[in-house]
Amino acid sequence: MRVGRKAERERARASALHGEGAAVDDAAIAAAVGVSVKTLQSARSAHVPTRVGLDAPSHPRDDATLGERLPHPDADPEQVASSREQIAAVRDVLAKLDLAPRDALLLHERIASDDPASLATLGRRAGLSRERMRQLEVALVKRLRTELTRASPDLARAS
Repeated sequence: MRVGRKAERERARASALHGEGAAVDDAAIAAAVGVSVKTLQSARSAHVPTRVGLDAPSHPRDDATLGERLPHPDADPEQVASSREQIAAVRDVLAKLDLAPRDALLLHERIASDDPASLATLGRRAGLSRERMRQLEVALVKRLRTELTRASPDLARAS
């Protein structure tokens, strides 16, 4: 458990014991949590709640905003639900796959990427030729289709 959470819980417990608004000593909180006062103060300064708006990036490596990730207000609820079910089915299939490191590299850096890396680049990273990476990609896509068809025939038809 993180120091900040432990400290906040201990501070709340001390406030309940001594009355709301009572000054709670950092040294007492640090001792109760089992850290130094310096560590407690460092954790407190690092724990700054942030307000997030719909125009905030949804992920550090993604340019899409939170608002862009929301379904359109005019979207058909059944279509939105179906889309979410498809995404969940794909995630389930991917979680169950036992991928070799080079297959995982292909999946994350090429097949499922918004900005796919070239086969030559991936081949250099894996120590393989571009042609071998292409062969592996074809085999992986075939395997993914097979697994998706097994998990959800409707999903395989959509791909």
